[in-house]
Amino acid sequence: MSGLPLKLVSAADARAAWGRLIRPNAAALGFRPGKVVMRGWIRETGQVRVGFWFQITMSGFDKHTGGKFIVEFSASDSSRHTGLRQRLWRLLDAQSREEVHRINNEVIASLPGPSDAILHSLSGPIRDANLRNFQPTVSVPPPNSDVWFRYATLLDVERWGEFMRPRLRLAVAECERLLAKLPVNTGSFSGVTVAARPAQPGKD
Repeated sequence: MSGLPLKLVSAADARAAWGRLIRPNAAALGFRPGKVVMRGWIRETGQVRVGFWFQITMSGFDKHTGGKFIVEFSASDSSRHTGLRQRLWRLLDAQSREEVHRINNEVIASLPGPSDAILHSLSGPIRDANLRNFQPTVSVPPPNSDVWFRYATLLDVERWGEFMRPRLRLAVAECERLLAKLPVNTGSFSGVTVAARPAQPGKD
């Protein structure tokens, strides 16, 4: 039996909360707000350009399953013709990934449960996929996984902003370390290196 539906958390409200919480730390690291790239942040140091932004899933916020997002990082070095795109999960240390795992499971536990009406209209794999939205993960996913961050309320959104604040420096440093390791004239997306034009963190 489903509980009361969740109150809508709009993408605009979520982005506003993340921007407010992350602004002091981002500014201290030399980042400035970008005009595009999903209202992200940009830093240019010499030939190295780094950007990051909060990307909400295209399916948006659901009144039963809530919302989810990732933080995407992008960096390029024009002097070496290299670039990369990497998501926050892969840039975190082990302790931070354990914290993500814990918060995600707490959000899942707070969900009202699946909609009876929707479940009755579904069958087979589609029904199973819907039910998986309400199942906690047993163990911390490995570093090379594609992990999205879950939220059910605006308080959850703010909690993720607070999580991100002290870890931004670590994520940026790891992003730049990975960029420096790339061979000249290569690009990398989610750990896969190819001979390509460098990924750009976006125009401002």
